[in-house]
Amino acid sequence: MSAHIGCQGARLPTRVSSASGALSYAALMSLIFARFAAASIGVLAFVGRLLVTFWVQPLTWRIESPALGLAVGLTILAMSVAVPLLLYIWILTGLQRRSASLGIDAAGSRFVAPSSPYYKGLLVVMLMWICAGLLITERVSNGDHMRVAHLPGAVPASVTAMTLAVATAAVLLFVNRPCVVLEPAGLTIRRLRRRTKISWDELAPGGPLPPTKHGNSQITLYRKPPRPGTVPPAEKLPIGWLHVNPEFLTAVIRHYVEQPQQRSGIGTEAELDRLRTTLAPLSLAEADRKS
Repeated sequence: MSAHIGCQGARLPTRVSSASGALSYAALMSLIFARFAAASIGVLAFVGRLLVTFWVQPLTWRIESPALGLAVGLTILAMSVAVPLLLYIWILTGLQRRSASLGIDAAGSRFVAPSSPYYKGLLVVMLMWICAGLLITERVSNGDHMRVAHLPGAVPASVTAMTLAVATAAVLLFVNRPCVVLEPAGLTIRRLRRRTKISWDELAPGGPLPPTKHGNSQITLYRKPPRPGTVPPAEKLPIGWLHVNPEFLTAVIRHYVEQPQQRSGIGTEAELDRLRTTLAPLSLAEADRKS
């Protein structure tokens, strides 16, 4: 089964057709679950940070030794972010291994390497924890508890900052960026704020090389030099942020750079099956050697 997906905005794959293609139904459910887990655990991190601020921190003031009270407070504060992050990592361990395949857009004319929900989810959890810390608070005079600060403008400033943090988390969670789109004419790298389109004939043969070690977040795409003896322009490919095996994606790009006669099949089920049969086994073996 393969997913027909786009790289526009926040839409999840909406159609699943029969064939041995990009993402199985179970994989689609995994992507949905990843977003749900990130949102839920993000809320947990938000609430945990607020509990530390309004309940745990006042308790540390009662510890006789100021140094010990500070150490206890900082330790619990660190735990309030570490526990949600570790919980997210534990729940979504399976999504760390990316498949040697690509998505197909709804029109059947493009291959898509979608963004990885796993790594963006980690950022969402962290952002929600930071969001709770943006609430401006103060210690009640002659008291042992905290409250929202009564300073002029404190509440509007807190609301504004927290809204921006939540909006950023929502964009990370639901917008399918960064992603890479492969078309018969070339490839497009789509980031949050800009996109770069490169034709196949612009790319230098022999590249891009696969990442040299496991965990690389970017690799370099080299164009052909504009003139002999000049330095070729380069473009960064956010390989670590994509939900596709890095070795497989770089092998696919090299294949289309060096085999122009195969480009017309991009976006079809038959072409995707061919790529999975010819390139995926070697790509997965190379990834296993690096892990």
